[in-house]
Amino acid sequence: MQGRIPVTECQSVTRQPAPSDIATLLLLTPGESVICRENRYFADGEPVQLGQTYIPLHIAGTSAIASKKNLGAGGLFARFEDLGHRITHIREQVTTRFPTRDEALALKLQPGVPVIVVLHAAHDDNGTPFEVTRFVMRSDLMAIQYAMTLGD
Repeated sequence: MQGRIPVTECQSVTRQPAPSDIATLLLLTPGESVICRENRYFADGEPVQLGQTYIPLHIAGTSAIASKKNLGAGGLFARFEDLGHRITHIREQVTTRFPTRDEALALKLQPGVPVIVVLHAAHDDNGTPFEVTRFVMRSDLMAIQYAMTLGD
């Protein structure tokens, strides 16, 4: 919407214990291993957002999601569809807070600038949660806009 050129970079793909809030949303036991895909998002080369996507091991398996930074045409959600998980329901929680030191450095924030945190969970046709992403966004450069279609 700002006319800037967006770029997404996958920084890492690792296996790690699920944080308790993420485990709850994924219907896992806290500390259970998940795949974590860490991304940075830029607009005209300026860092604007961080994202950590958590995927249960039983969903990612040995697919590209579990090991490759570049997921090819269609990206992450195309690879989920390849595995039989199409998004049919999304749940998001939006909060604000001050950034951690690492977040402030990564986003090149000036002192006193808060961040917007969106905790996003995707569910498939069966109602199964298959990914949760925690987005941390610069509040001075970002806006959140939702459009919803309501059923009958």
